[in-house]
Amino acid sequence: MKCPSCGASFPENGSVCEYCGTLRPAEPVSHPPSKADIFRRIRESPQFVERKQTPRRNRVPQIDSMPGVVVGVFVVIGCGVGCLVTWNLFQAGGTWGFVPLTAVILGVVIYLFFPGKSDQIGSGQLRTQPAIVLGKRIEVRGGRYASTSYYVTFEFEDTKRRELAVYDGGLYGRITEGDAGVLYLRGRDDVGAAFLRSRYVADFERVQI
Repeated sequence: MKCPSCGASFPENGSVCEYCGTLRPAEPVSHPPSKADIFRRIRESPQFVERKQTPRRNRVPQIDSMPGVVVGVFVVIGCGVGCLVTWNLFQAGGTWGFVPLTAVILGVVIYLFFPGKSDQIGSGQLRTQPAIVLGKRIEVRGGRYASTSYYVTFEFEDTKRRELAVYDGGLYGRITEGDAGVLYLRGRDDVGAAFLRSRYVADFERVQI
């Protein structure tokens, strides 16, 4: 610290300037910003201002859904094989023919339901809002061929907290607990499927607080 009178540096741990005798001023006490102040700074930031601009929104990545043509080919092949096995089992006089028939019906239902819901989520409306990162977690399912899911918990201006899925592992790695910034959410709230997250984190831009 410099002496306010003569400009000389105060000696380490010294309370008096050794050149002019001026008392060392008290160190300013810094207080962490409140949650309300953090959200105010986010809304005043350039990142929040440009959130609705087309160039910025175009930079938000989208998840890739499975092409409908590929799924359709597998469904057609599966239905053909299932129907053939069902016919042979019924010809043999057994009731096991209902097993492949049930599998065929289930496959058709999944084909009609899952891609449509996935497209609704992946191409849903893009929403933005200020948020603070409270925590992160990783969930690993399966054994040898395990799949990893990423989740981040955010706090919003209304003090509500919500855990959201992050499909991009790279984005998950860039998010740090305690970060404050602009959260980009994609998806729809009216997609009613237990195994599909209606909204997910599409992007998160950190704001310097």
